[in-house]
Amino acid sequence: MNLTLIRHSIPDYSDILETDSTKKPTKAHLSKEGIALAHNNFKDIDFSKNEIVLVSPFIRALDTANILKGYVGDIPFIVEENLHEWLPDKNFVKEVKDIKPLYKDYILHNGESIEDVFWETDLETKKRVFDTLFKYKNYNNIIIVAHSRLFKVCFNLSKCDFASINYKEFYF
Repeated sequence: MNLTLIRHSIPDYSDILETDSTKKPTKAHLSKEGIALAHNNFKDIDFSKNEIVLVSPFIRALDTANILKGYVGDIPFIVEENLHEWLPDKNFVKEVKDIKPLYKDYILHNGESIEDVFWETDLETKKRVFDTLFKYKNYNNIIIVAHSRLFKVCFNLSKCDFASINYKEFYF
């Protein structure tokens, strides 16, 4: 299976952080700069071989996919719940301000679990993503619009800029 991996474009977290510290970053839309970047990065790419687009349910990925829609032709877009970003808190009790320290600990421990911390491990991320992709095993060319951590953990991407497009072969 040939994957076209597209990271969401630049989000705008200002409204979330300014209005309500309990809002989750899943609600961030793209910034004006992010919208322009996505258009610029997609405009000269030939997406014609692709058969389907799978999209993270996070707003910034949905916004990016909505821009992509104008460049891919008439192929199905499917929002896949399990293509969401890495979970810094599987219990969903932490506030936005608590995420950066959790991420630093996660990196420090190489994505492995430690006692009394409830982030999603790399193994858990891979399982949910690969289980999702297995449903599409009969497709040859798939676009995935999702998140850098997901792409780094599951597909060994070392660099994944906003609105970047990377290509990977994937086998079960």
